[in-house]
Amino acid sequence: MDPLDGSRNIDAYIPTITITGIYSHCVELDHLPVEEKASLNSLWSGRRLAATAYVLYSLAKILCASFGLETHAFTFRSFNGRFCSHTSKRN
Repeated sequence: MDPLDGSRNIDAYIPTITITGIYSHCVELDHLPVEEKASLNSLWSGRRLAATAYVLYSLAKILCASFGLETHAFTFRSFNGRFCSHTSKRN
């Protein structure tokens, strides 16, 4: 059985990725029980995301994060042990 995150692929040099999404706090759900809030929180549209990011683990290590209209990408350079950054803005 293979884990959902694909971590068994690391030793075979197959790219593995972690994806994360962060939503703004929704005060409309504060009065609900914890179980119901958890269920409803999993159904939000992607338009309500405050930030999102992914990390790609492979021969190259890449972190991309988006906050609003800007996307920041960081690539790990193994030859010098440093991260190189790139930023793009959406019009």
